Order: sequence, then C-alpha cells, then structure tokens
Amino acid sequence: MEPAIERLLALDRLRQTLETMRGMADGGNAASRLLNALGITWEAGPEEIERIPRSGPLLMVANHPFGLLDAAILANALPALRPDVRILANSLLSGVEELRPWCIFVNPFGAKHAVEENVHALREASAWLRSGGALVVFPAGEVAHFDWRTGTLADPN
Repeated sequence: MEPAIERLLALDRLRQTLETMRGMADGGNAASRLLNALGITWEAGPEEIERIPRSGPLLMVANHPFGLLDAAILANALPALRPDVRILANSLLSGVEELRPWCIFVNPFGAKHAVEENVHALREASAWLRSGGALVVFPAGEVAHFDWRTGTLADPN
C-alpha cells in the first residue's frame, strides 16, 4: 500500500526531483538547481528588482499560489540582491538539508510541541530582522490548490 500512497501524494516524483537536483553540478544554490530540474524559468522587470532595498531589515510578505515554487523563485532571485535572506518555512521541509541554511522553520500543525517550536522560530525570525536581515513570509500558512470545479487555482479559505 505504501507505493500507492507515495504515488498518490507524488512523493515518488518529489524524491526523484530531489535526487536529480542533488546530482546537478551547475554550482547554483539549491533553489536554482530545483528550478532547473523542473524546467522552470522566471523573470522580473527591472522596476520590480529596484524596489527591493539592498540593506537593512526587510520583511517580505508574499502570497503562495504555487507552493514551493514561490519560495524557490525568491530563494533563487534574492541572494544576488540580499545575501542575508531567509524564508519562514514549514517544518516538514527541515528534512531537506539544502534548505536549512535558507530557512527558519515553523510548525503549522498545532500540536502541543508546535507552540514551543514556533516560539523558538519567531524569536529567531525577530532576531534576524533586528540584525538587519531580510525575511520572506507566506502568511496564509497554506498553498493555493487546484479547484476542480472552476479549473483555477484558489487560495485557502
């Protein structure tokens, strides 16, 4: 039954993508290798890039319509402008070694131990900002999902 569940949740494809990404020798960061492994490109106009302060505390708040890809694109784009960027991320991703230097992990699942974990993460995020760092947060805590009725992406309610 485990292989069927892995296929249903696309864990097998995720594992394969991670292995492909780890095998790449292009010298880019983990986000760059992930985007390359998935064949995803992105672009931003110079006016958008110019609006990003190059130093000092910066809190970036973003919607999360494409899940991990939003964070991957930001983690690919921002280090050239802000090498001090960190992303507030779901603690499930803490098992991916390549993400650890870039993320501050929070537990959105509400178990008893989540409160203690999140207090630590929020203190770390606050200290990061006080030290002049840049922090990206996705306040919805969830990614958008495909709405089969309308054929569109929909944010969680």
